[in-house]
Amino acid sequence: MRVLRRPFVAPRVWVTDDALNQLAREADLHTPLETGGLLLGYWSSHPRKDEVLIESIIGPGPDAQHERSRFKPDASWQRQELADADGASGRVTTYLGDWHTHPGSVPAPSRRDRRTARTIARAHAARVPRPLMLILGGGDKATGWIPRLHLWDRGRLHEVEMRRVRDRSPSG
Repeated sequence: MRVLRRPFVAPRVWVTDDALNQLAREADLHTPLETGGLLLGYWSSHPRKDEVLIESIIGPGPDAQHERSRFKPDASWQRQELADADGASGRVTTYLGDWHTHPGSVPAPSRRDRRTARTIARAHAARVPRPLMLILGGGDKATGWIPRLHLWDRGRLHEVEMRRVRDRSPSG
């Protein structure tokens, strides 16, 4: 008997202007070195569609290590920031995945990025079977940062569209 897999259907992804501004500020602080952090927000499942809102980010942390083509976050600092955000939101805001920069390069996932997304998806403690990965490429004065969002689903990263929203409510 052949099992049919349902096709990948991208969720509708909203990102606040505030989150995009935070991303650009963090990226500018560390360029030409790579940096990154966590994406925060929430999933909202409706009977016929999935939606996700990226409302804020957490940066790399004060003890992060930045290099030209990789970085190591200050994980203990990030965990505390995530716990604080979770508590302040009444456990609505949660970890959605990671973000990082590719200074002077394209915002396409590398082999390391794919492994990271797979690791997050498999990590029971992360509680994110379909993590998002936002990559900011470029960063030069002419083009600025170019964001591309990817979603780990069915064993691979799929590029998904992001829609800007001014506040926390996709309908507002």
